[in-house]
Amino acid sequence: MNVDKRKTQVEVLAPAGSLDIMKAVVAAGADAIYLGGNMFGARAFANNFNDEELICAIEYAHLFGRKVYLTVNTLLKSREIENSLIEYLIPFYEAGLDAVIVQDMGVFNLIRKHFPDMDIHASTQMTQTGVYGSRLLKELGATRIVTSREMNLQEIKQLHERLDVEIESFVHGALCYCYSGQCLLSSFNGGRSGNRGRCAQPCRMPYDVYDNGEKINNRNNSYALSPKDMCALQILPDVIESGVYSLKIEGRMKNVTYAAMVTHIYRKYVDMYLERGRKGFKVDKKDIDDLSDIYNRGAFTTGYYDSVKGKKMMSLGRPNHMGTECLKVVSNKAGRITFKALKNVNRGDVFEIDKEHSFESGADVAAGQTLVVNLPKKYPLYEGRIVNRMNNAKIKAYVADNYVGITPKLHVDMRLVVRKNENISLTVMYDGIEKTCTGEIVTEAQSRPASEEELVKNLKKTGDTCFVVEDAEVQLDDGVFVPVGWIKELRRNVLEQLETHLKHSLVRTYNKPECAEPDDRENTDDNNYQVRKAAYLHDIAQVKKAASVSGVESIYLDYKMFYMN
Repeated sequence: MNVDKRKTQVEVLAPAGSLDIMKAVVAAGADAIYLGGNMFGARAFANNFNDEELICAIEYAHLFGRKVYLTVNTLLKSREIENSLIEYLIPFYEAGLDAVIVQDMGVFNLIRKHFPDMDIHASTQMTQTGVYGSRLLKELGATRIVTSREMNLQEIKQLHERLDVEIESFVHGALCYCYSGQCLLSSFNGGRSGNRGRCAQPCRMPYDVYDNGEKINNRNNSYALSPKDMCALQILPDVIESGVYSLKIEGRMKNVTYAAMVTHIYRKYVDMYLERGRKGFKVDKKDIDDLSDIYNRGAFTTGYYDSVKGKKMMSLGRPNHMGTECLKVVSNKAGRITFKALKNVNRGDVFEIDKEHSFESGADVAAGQTLVVNLPKKYPLYEGRIVNRMNNAKIKAYVADNYVGITPKLHVDMRLVVRKNENISLTVMYDGIEKTCTGEIVTEAQSRPASEEELVKNLKKTGDTCFVVEDAEVQLDDGVFVPVGWIKELRRNVLEQLETHLKHSLVRTYNKPECAEPDDRENTDDNNYQVRKAAYLHDIAQVKKAASVSGVESIYLDYKMFYMN
């Protein structure tokens, strides 16, 4: 049995819609990253990764001991399975892709046949809500079940206790109104199927609600199908103790500030729980405020984890980011507006006046102090009105300074051996891995012999690489000559060897299985199948006609027929 040295106690799983975001969430502490390629993902309108970027992402993640999961979580057409699927996956499989996230059972079956040593995660789109379906998927080869968002913690705990399989559950981000994978509203309403990665999010649109013919909602609560975003940060111990191994953050279409900051905060509290346990676990209000500043749809919900359903889960007044209450209008004198800061305001913060208009703070203002802004008189900024902050410049700057373009560091040890009349050698050691490079033959110094102190100093000059030399051991003969250039070249070569090893440690070769393709009837013994006739009809006259035609065994009806007068 292969033991994965990268296995963690609890996995923080972050989204990435681009290579830059992927690198940022690695820096922010993600254990694994899920992302989409240019085919078969449930976010067709995200930037997604081209083939070259995806392979780069796999190598980058493996360099730092992280994992990459590829979304192949749409329902595929037969021609896509036959012509594209396997060829699409081969280069990523060979690069060491850790797992695929799958919805379609046909895709599941083919991947298990063609890539038997690659993990398959059963997508939340499979709507697994209990033990029996999950057990079947495990028997078929699934290594992880991504639970339906609709499961409560007790149900997840029962699944964990009765089935030895990894469990992944969402802890932060958008909620679907319907069971994931079962919603057909986008397909019926606009011809864009969520099961094909093209959801138009009709749940985020306004609706009139009627009860016995009487309209019962208004413009302030017209988003009847729009749930709030979930945030499980404060119940993280409960989630982990229910048996959830992978804590999934939703947001492959979100920006780098969202992805990295949410990852950073969940990393912080997972580590806190693992180090201190439940008794030492306490969430700082500032972190909840920061999550709200990044994105919220009118406060957060814990989703279905605590079995509380209904109006409290819904964002009836607004379907998108609502911001946070930050300013209160004290006075408005012909467009010269004085605000009281309800919380600290940062230079560059963006505040919303209405859906079309906003303004930016030109200064830092402490909570309780005043901010004066000149704006056009037409804006409805009356005394007492609360204005929401939509973009927190301080959070954006924090992410930019700490995670964007920042390469994590790997701490290594080195051993330099300098023996007279022998080849100089340098060994780098990291996580049980050793790489050695040798150089020129060491000779006696004519004037200035090498010193251990200077050699150690030069060994530690790793520059802009991802490596930091923690400990450098030097075995040095007296009175020998060691040019600085030798050390520089040895250090560069040995670190390049280690980097290459880490990036490519999971590469493998694809071997096509010796089995018939699922639809290749020419290669099967049984060709005695019969064609069944079915009719797809649009009106009742066609139904009557088809019913009288010999051989028609099935009739499919256009759903619009049921709404005809």
